[in-house]
Amino acid sequence: MESAGSDLIHQHGSMIASLGEAVTEMVQAMRRLEARLPSEQLPPTHNPAGVPLPSSPPSPRRTIQLSLPQGFGGDAAQCSGFLLQLELYFASISPHPGDREKVSAPVSCLRGKALAWANSVWSTNGPELAHYGAFVGLFRAVFDHPPDGREVGERLVHLRQGTRSVQAFALEYRTLAAGSGWNERALTDHFRCHLQPDVRRELACRDAMLTFDQLVDMAIRLDNLLATRGRTGNDQPPPVHPVARPEPMEVGGAAPRETVRSRECSFCGRKGHSASHCFQRERVERRKPDTPTPSQAGGGWSPPAV
Repeated sequence: MESAGSDLIHQHGSMIASLGEAVTEMVQAMRRLEARLPSEQLPPTHNPAGVPLPSSPPSPRRTIQLSLPQGFGGDAAQCSGFLLQLELYFASISPHPGDREKVSAPVSCLRGKALAWANSVWSTNGPELAHYGAFVGLFRAVFDHPPDGREVGERLVHLRQGTRSVQAFALEYRTLAAGSGWNERALTDHFRCHLQPDVRRELACRDAMLTFDQLVDMAIRLDNLLATRGRTGNDQPPPVHPVARPEPMEVGGAAPRETVRSRECSFCGRKGHSASHCFQRERVERRKPDTPTPSQAGGGWSPPAV
């Protein structure tokens, strides 16, 4: 009996050990599945057997790795965009760099005249090199001089579409409008008034209650449509046809009229001149005998007999 009881206890122990191993494998499989799927899609796992769960390392956080902007050569129009790309780069890296490292980053991207300026500043080892905000202020004072404020509004006032497409005109218009301080109504009316005449005519047939974005979108589509089918209503003056001047009257008869449409000489039938300037006519007239006057024919003039 004792041997039978010991065998039974041994079997129960083996079964418990097997169950523990199975539970451990199941928990590990659940951990692997949970790492691949969002946590909210899986129910919380339970450990009924009280077996200690193996610790899994936390999954690393994935961030977008941005790169430093391309080289800056000192162009004032690109200064603000260059500094914006630097701010985005610093916000994407972890841990965040210190001021000295942040100053070194834009210096490594400079070239040409901008690099020569940075070289002179770096050689002085001034306080701007220890504070990124002070360095940016100095950088803007040297390179950031595009028209802004009131000058942007003045540029916007004189902006016209000209011969370019509405899409190119709208791009420059939006760029200036962002810093002009104009309200939407002023932007809408000014944009409409300085489009090409054929685009304005097409817009006049549409709904006038359009927002600025809707007006720009419709103007671009109409301009593309007009460019596709060919611009026929471009407000060009009609061609001016020369008007034939009447020939002067001649003594002894009326001069023949010149044919206006064909521009042919009515005397010889050739083109390129009128009858008053026809060399054939002059030649014929020179060959005609002179008509004697009354005094030449009778030796004098006498009154008729009564």
